[in-house]
Amino acid sequence: MHPRPIPTQTASHGTGERGTGVLSLRKRGRAASLALVGVFALLVSACGTSTSAPAKSHPAPATFAVSEDLFGQAIVANARGYFAGHGIKATVTNYSTGVATLEAALTGRADFAAALAFPTLTYLKSHALVIVAADMHPAPGFYSLALRSNIAYPHQLDKATWGLETGTDQVYQTSALLKAYGFSFSKVKTVSFSDQFGEISALRAGEISAALVYEQGIAQAKAIPGVSIYPDELKSAIEPAYIVVSRNYLAHNEGVVVRALQALREANAWMLPNMQQAAKIVGKFVGAPPSSLYSSMKGEDYTVSWSSSDLSAFKSISKVLLEQHLTNTLPSTATNINTAAIDAAAKS
Repeated sequence: MHPRPIPTQTASHGTGERGTGVLSLRKRGRAASLALVGVFALLVSACGTSTSAPAKSHPAPATFAVSEDLFGQAIVANARGYFAGHGIKATVTNYSTGVATLEAALTGRADFAAALAFPTLTYLKSHALVIVAADMHPAPGFYSLALRSNIAYPHQLDKATWGLETGTDQVYQTSALLKAYGFSFSKVKTVSFSDQFGEISALRAGEISAALVYEQGIAQAKAIPGVSIYPDELKSAIEPAYIVVSRNYLAHNEGVVVRALQALREANAWMLPNMQQAAKIVGKFVGAPPSSLYSSMKGEDYTVSWSSSDLSAFKSISKVLLEQHLTNTLPSTATNINTAAIDAAAKS
């Protein structure tokens, strides 16, 4: 498909929270009722979901919050004119983390955002956001286990005191690792930290004996006497990233949401066989080296869709949220997931 005229994108917003250079995905980190889904389809038909001439002559504004290669389809869709082709005047802004994109959507600075499943589910408590599709299925292997030598690996993982970065996907990955070895996450001792550098200090001081570490934290933990590093290539759970929209925006712009997802699907279809070119587009927009982005993006398994595995991850992560007392009740799939828009987009 030939690219359409290239529109202007907004300047990048924010910088990395953990180190410099390319931010890795891990750090960036059915609406109201089933009846509403049926109504949604009728509303979409009435509002118009096609890329007809009227839509193009009167483009609908929509804002997209991205974080480097997370939600990279939005950057590509804007740069290659897919949004414009579907009658959307897009504003794309880069944020430092996936959580920051959720904050932008929550506070009205963005209509669309994307983040890994665990932090996304923690933000659903606001009842202001709804999941409309999956954005990617990152390959496992991001984390490595840092373990003090007095804990035998893997037979005594339940005896360790675990460091957790509260509210991040590291909590979910820790739960998945323990479950893979037959241990109950709810029964191990944990200590909460705001970032991994607090965990590294606690490991050094002997205040905790285990933590999943990443990027520069791996080398720092490895340098601590009595701490061993175990790569976690096989045991990490595959955690999707979700695309969310503001409930208010969805309620008043059903047809626009469908058209946006159509544009994102076109961008996704182009990206998959052209990932190096996509990395150049994303890199130019966010100010990151394309080579580093390509290394990350080729393992992200980008998608703009919804599948049974995405629903299973939602349910699994919901249980971890409940175990960690990050929610009082299990998040409802009926009120927090609306696949009507992506279903309509996929049929076009």
